[in-house]
Parts: sequence; C-alpha cells; structure tokens
Amino acid sequence: MNENIIFKASKNKLTVVFNDGKKNFNFNEVSNSFCERLDKSEKFFCGKNKIDFDIEFKGHDFSSEQKEKLTSIFYDKIKMDLDLHKKNFEVKKNHDVADNKDLKSIVCKNSLRSGQFLHYDGNVILIGDVNSGAEIVATGNIFVMGKVKGMLHAGINGDKNCIITALNIFATQIRIADMISCIPEDKIIKQASRVYISDDKLYISPLLN
Repeated sequence: MNENIIFKASKNKLTVVFNDGKKNFNFNEVSNSFCERLDKSEKFFCGKNKIDFDIEFKGHDFSSEQKEKLTSIFYDKIKMDLDLHKKNFEVKKNHDVADNKDLKSIVCKNSLRSGQFLHYDGNVILIGDVNSGAEIVATGNIFVMGKVKGMLHAGINGDKNCIITALNIFATQIRIADMISCIPEDKIIKQASRVYISDDKLYISPLLN
C-alpha cells in the first residue's frame, strides 16, 4: 500500500495523498505504510526542495488526533534520516559525530527571520531556513533542512565532536565549539554540506559527493 502514498510539494505546503482506494481504513496499517513510504523517500526531502511547509493529509477522513500522529511520524522519520547521514560521514574515527544520546533534541519547522534566535541545550533540527541576522546556538549538533544565511554555533560548551549540516550554506561564518570558519563568498558551498572538526581544524564539505 505504501506505493499508493504520494507526496505533492508546493511552496508552503506538503500534501500527502493516501491513494489506496479504500473507503474504510485501518489507521495502524495506514501509519505503518506511511513509515515505509518515508523510508524510501529520503531523496525527496534531502534534495533541492525547500522544506518549510505545513502538512496536509488527503485520501482518508482522518481525525485531528490521527493527523497529529501522522505529523509526528513525519518529523520522527526526518530525524532518523539525519542520524543515518551522520553514520555515513567520512571523517576520521576519532572525530566521528558526537555521541549525544544523553542530549535532548528539539525539532522546529519554522524558518528563522532576521532578529530571531534559537538557543537550546541539546541538538537542534530546524526544518526551514536561517535567514541573515538570525542565529542558532546549541550545545549539541545542528541540522538545518534549508538555507543558512545567519549564524550557527554548535557545541557551544566546547564539544568539538559536534557537527553542523544544512541543505545550503550561504553564511560566511560557522562555529563549532571555540573554532570559527570564515568562508570567502566565492568559496561558499551552495549544496547540502557538513561542517566538522578534524585535527583541530574546521572543515566544510559537500554532504553527498
């Protein structure tokens, strides 16, 4: 049934269509199929699509509680995919992604405008953009499913194993722990990228080669 779940993305909305043709449905079966469909749709969400939207579910007469459950599944899966990306980073063994299992994580789906900031004791997952003049500061890792033009500072308490990932990094300054990367405008990587520390140097490189 998961092949009959269709994603339709517009500028400000993601519509999930359950096109299985069933008038009467079992919500557990539907939610399980949604999970399977998300597992197969990593490229859809990690490509060039701007992920700053509301989510709408069509095809079944879902209750408000069921819609909230499906929305929760979506954000849980987004977080899981990011964790899988972390395991695939080609960095030295001693500089792998921080093991932040004991840290809390927060998921936000709104873009940050100029003058807005998000400071969090843990990992931050932002589904949206960080516009110029906005900032995210975290004790853990920072994942941005969108463009970064503002300031990001991961590992604020000095954890050099933290990483930063984003779909597009236009910012000229990124920080991890006490290290700062000043990126010349002509060297900005305008694609999905990761920032990490290795051998006491801060690197930024494409996430997918």
